Amino acid sequence: MPSKKDLSERDILFKVCDELEAQINSSKNNSKNTNASSFKRGIWKIMVDFFQDFLNKNNISVKELLFKTIFKSIGKVIVLSGIGLVGIPFIDLVIISLLNFFGVSVELSNNPKLGVLLIVIGLIYELIIYWIDKKNNPNNGVVSQLEHIKKDFFNGEIDNAITHLDNAKKEHNLNKNSLYEILMLETEIAFQLGQYDDIKEKLVYLEKNFNKKLNDRFYQIQLSVYALVKDKKNYDNVSTKLKQEFSSNQPNEYFEIVFYLNSGQIKEAKNLYNDYIQNNDNKLLYIGGLICANLHMDTQLDDDYEKADLYYAKYLEEKQPNFFERLEIYKFYSRTAFNKLLLNHSNVEYKEKVENTRELLGSIKNSFHYFNTTHKIFLENHYLHCLYVLEKQEFVNYYKTINEDEIDVI
Repeated sequence: MPSKKDLSERDILFKVCDELEAQINSSKNNSKNTNASSFKRGIWKIMVDFFQDFLNKNNISVKELLFKTIFKSIGKVIVLSGIGLVGIPFIDLVIISLLNFFGVSVELSNNPKLGVLLIVIGLIYELIIYWIDKKNNPNNGVVSQLEHIKKDFFNGEIDNAITHLDNAKKEHNLNKNSLYEILMLETEIAFQLGQYDDIKEKLVYLEKNFNKKLNDRFYQIQLSVYALVKDKKNYDNVSTKLKQEFSSNQPNEYFEIVFYLNSGQIKEAKNLYNDYIQNNDNKLLYIGGLICANLHMDTQLDDDYEKADLYYAKYLEEKQPNFFERLEIYKFYSRTAFNKLLLNHSNVEYKEKVENTRELLGSIKNSFHYFNTTHKIFLENHYLHCLYVLEKQEFVNYYKTINEDEIDVI
């Protein structure tokens, strides 16, 4: 015998309809010589017997069936009762019959004043429930809005995304679930912009005020922050939580590699990465590129450059990197071009990639102020270096617009 939990509302309704239709059709076939009145009484008996048998077999009470499939909202029941009193006899009879069934003694009446009062009470109740639902559940409009904002941001439309995010925050600040989703996206954006002090404050606020709503996105950002401050103990605790409670599909080695990469321990990250790629099909190409590119900055060894170039080239070919990933990749090549220039070596082979970097940085130069100060200065100088390699006059023009204290140019 199935339990109540085995049957959803949809299952109950469909099963009732299918079985009832079969019995009624059977009754029609067996009643060709029966008059209409007898046939109708037979149909009603079939329906009553059927429902009683169905509910008994599935261990469902009549009250549960009614409240699960028909009267799920108390407010609507009250409104229907009021409409009946105002002057719709059929609804009146149905409601009174149901109330009598539940043991509430009510007589048929025609009381418009009481009916209007019940309608008002029912509507007020429904409005309160609607307000509570709206407050506690992010609506589809908010979800869609945030998805659009996130897409804009990771396509490099920084100013547009942040403006719309601020508007969404003002519009939905009374809806707790919506506000959580907005603050999570705000935190993700802050991390991408290097606003690490701001991120720490946001994470503390979220953990304090939305403790029961915290999801894997929250813990992934928290994980990155622990890596940046080299807090291995808390990093391991959070990575374990992600694997156990949120079923993270990342391999165990991934968390170790990312910790050493983000904490600046690049040689340790490289050793772990080399061991990992020997036995795994998922080569974590972008992470491999980051490790080798960071090593190349320190060592200037051809082997590190070639591996970074290999991983980055495959990643660009096989994946669809977002704006910030493309920028990080092309910065590696443009940095190499700058070093070649300083050493009076040819940088012709890197010119196309320098142009790619210049184009990406040029598209967000009016949004540099959103980044933290260190990132902002780096981006401005890198953009100047690109202009110096590619277009001297444009370099001179942009140079004049920058605060001299923030310039570190050839």
